[in-house]
Amino acid sequence: MDSKLVGSNIAWYSRYELIHETLRLFINEREEHIFNKSLSKEMFSLIESIQGETGNKVVYRSTKAEVDARFVELGKLMYRFIGLFKKHDYGHYQTLKAVFEQQYSVGRDKTVVPLEKEKVSAKSIQSPP
Repeated sequence: MDSKLVGSNIAWYSRYELIHETLRLFINEREEHIFNKSLSKEMFSLIESIQGETGNKVVYRSTKAEVDARFVELGKLMYRFIGLFKKHDYGHYQTLKAVFEQQYSVGRDKTVVPLEKEKVSAKSIQSPP
């Protein structure tokens, strides 16, 4: 296999794990508040799956297409949390917001899209606190 492709896949999966673990820390910190929020069934299901499995396990058992789709879903969830908790910006909130801003963009129509790897700064957060 081409070493560039391997490196690219490792970087993509590492980005996924960063997003997953950042969300997991935030959810664990705010669990009692999150379940009082108005979220869709799909978001609550995603939250439960994040709590139940580490990011590296998701990457290990999933196909690239599954990881790609889930990466987008995690971005939507992060964006929703940023909006819901902006008045309560303590603890892991600032990390959640910074990781989101470093890894995603939001279109005018509020569509959340992962940034291309070339647009992710080398100075971006590499692991959750």
